[in-house]
Amino acid sequence: MATSSVQLSSKALATQFKDVLPTGKGAYTIFDMEDGVVEKIQSRLRPGKYSEVGFISRTDSLKEICIQDLRTLQKLGVSCDQISNALEGVIQKARDIAEKQRVSASSSSSAKSVAMAFGSEAILPGYLKIELLSSQGFQECPFHKKEVLCHKGAFEHTIQNLKTEESIKVSQLVIALIGSHAFFEGNTAYRVDPEKLCRVLEINSRKYERVTEKIWKMCDGDSIEPGLEDAVKKYAEKSEDLNDHVTAYLLPFQDIEDYENRGLTKEQVIRKKGKASGKSEEEIQEKIDSTKKFNKLFGSPSDLSEVITSKKGTYCHVFIRETLSKPERFSFEGVPFPEAFRSEFHYVFEVSERTKVREIEESKSCLGKRKTAEK
Repeated sequence: MATSSVQLSSKALATQFKDVLPTGKGAYTIFDMEDGVVEKIQSRLRPGKYSEVGFISRTDSLKEICIQDLRTLQKLGVSCDQISNALEGVIQKARDIAEKQRVSASSSSSAKSVAMAFGSEAILPGYLKIELLSSQGFQECPFHKKEVLCHKGAFEHTIQNLKTEESIKVSQLVIALIGSHAFFEGNTAYRVDPEKLCRVLEINSRKYERVTEKIWKMCDGDSIEPGLEDAVKKYAEKSEDLNDHVTAYLLPFQDIEDYENRGLTKEQVIRKKGKASGKSEEEIQEKIDSTKKFNKLFGSPSDLSEVITSKKGTYCHVFIRETLSKPERFSFEGVPFPEAFRSEFHYVFEVSERTKVREIEESKSCLGKRKTAEK
């Protein structure tokens, strides 16, 4: 009598599905678990536990569902890594497009254009339409070990293939469920059918790779005020446009105003600024007196005779162009780090790394080939 897949040992099953199982650093599938752990995870996946609806129904077997989906992947010749990379790649591209639309709309005075940009629908030309939707809070991954959470998600996406008009709904968390746990969910409304997903994403005709890149990460310091950009350009050792509305400058000092006013006392700086702005001697003196009173009130030196010094070093500042209506809300997290600055020390930003997925090859759709073969 033939032995069913479910009755085989975890080690034997892992070998049987080796070509389609996740291979990444965080891979942790049912074949890596003891039976007791599988039962514990299965319990978490039931309705009313980690999700009101549940990741599987009250009667589903986690092991049977996973094995059935892995068989489907073998039949399709597609791995969990390929699917999760493709999903992450297209959603990442869609979010980048949506962000550009949002920034473009926010620079307009039209409230309607801003609202439209936040509609979060992105078109990947000639390929996919992706609707980005926010969910009610974060969804935690039920596959975590002990008290250490492995993944969480807060967004849902509707992906439609523009050629076939076939669409599928996926959550942000499902990328990790597939890419780390070989899990497409069970018989619930949120199940992602692997065969349908492969058709919509055209998995067999598009290749993706996971790469690590250096990025900006906000730390200490301030962005450059618009009125100081000329001074920044004058003293900058290097500069580079980060995107359509942000330019980064590498400077040999920490504060531009301190550098421009080095050697002057604080009182002299007030007089210099007052004259530059066309204020009268009385207005300038009034400013000096009020500054002295303010400093005395808060315990700072009140005679304004302190000489301005400029802290030397190598610092990186950014200038946000005025085309962006609310520059203070712009996030620099994840902005690619300029090649020219990679060997320098930075004050306003520090260098971090992130892993992202990108498409490395585009070819004709497998759906087109299939239709041709059928004829």
